[in-house]
Amino acid sequence: MADGSLVHCLSEGHDKPIYAVAFHPNGRSLISADLQGRIIDWDASCGEQRRRFDASALYSYNAGQQVDYGGVRDLAFSPDGDRLACGGLVNGSNPLGAVNDTAVLLFDWEKRTEPALLKGKGDLKGVAWGVRFHPDGFLAVASGGSGGGHLLFYHPGETEEFHRFSLPNTARGLDLHPDGLHLATAHHDGKLRITLMRPQPE
Repeated sequence: MADGSLVHCLSEGHDKPIYAVAFHPNGRSLISADLQGRIIDWDASCGEQRRRFDASALYSYNAGQQVDYGGVRDLAFSPDGDRLACGGLVNGSNPLGAVNDTAVLLFDWEKRTEPALLKGKGDLKGVAWGVRFHPDGFLAVASGGSGGGHLLFYHPGETEEFHRFSLPNTARGLDLHPDGLHLATAHHDGKLRITLMRPQPE
């Protein structure tokens, strides 16, 4: 690996552009997700496909505008590897006009039950561009679009946000500092912003 040599080229499985990749915390699985919401679990050691997940709820095709729209824009595993969060959008009624709702699909990694759909309160327009799990178990989501930029927070087992921060504009990327207190967001205005999370004084 030190010389940058290619280990695997995983070319069979996706028919549309791949938007996101993530390693499972166990290191044995590599996950890829594409425009149509196809998620593939690859054996990280040999490159073979293990199974697939269906996140096509985050994809739409607008025949009038002839636009493929949506897809999985980011992936994140919970620290224990039990949950897989997929950021994107739903209800893309007017792709070129950016009329769509922020959404996250949350999969149970082992049970593979129907994924939970997490949305913003108040019909929030935009895309979930970034998803990250906090060590305390809650999910942080960076969204942005015609409804403005936001950081959304979801408790485990709940589909409605319990808190929201407003951002100056759309956030296209998200990461969490190891201290669990700082969130970094990448913005389309060319700025990187760091937000501090801390309890409000009583």
